[in-house]
Amino acid sequence: MILAAWIVGILVLGGLLWFFTQNFRDNRMLRAVNAVLMNNNDKRRLVSRLTDGSEKRTSFQNYQRFSVWDSSETAVIITLYDNAIPSVCAVFIDSNGKVIDMLPLNSHSVQVMARMEKRQLNMYKMHIEEHEKQLRSEE
Repeated sequence: MILAAWIVGILVLGGLLWFFTQNFRDNRMLRAVNAVLMNNNDKRRLVSRLTDGSEKRTSFQNYQRFSVWDSSETAVIITLYDNAIPSVCAVFIDSNGKVIDMLPLNSHSVQVMARMEKRQLNMYKMHIEEHEKQLRSEE
């Protein structure tokens, strides 16, 4: 009984930490992605997370939407998989919901995306565009 109470206490504490550190984690993500964009001499910068509940309605493991500074674009941070190897990338979407650019966020992701077949990348793009279309119709 005491062991069960310890386990429940640890789970509750972990859940509370996860909930209350969301803003901190979002800011870390913003800074990391903006650093990658600066290193690639890209003029785009992420400004803030769009908290519309979109991450709960997608089949992607990681799907976080951010607004882009001085633009009508939306940036989505997602995890792509190739042969069970994850790679994190930023996908920039225009105001019509079409994918403009897929940018790998680290050197490992560059290697994984280089090995991916074109049809697999197109499948990811179509899936993202369909999800964006669904989100925009709900707004």
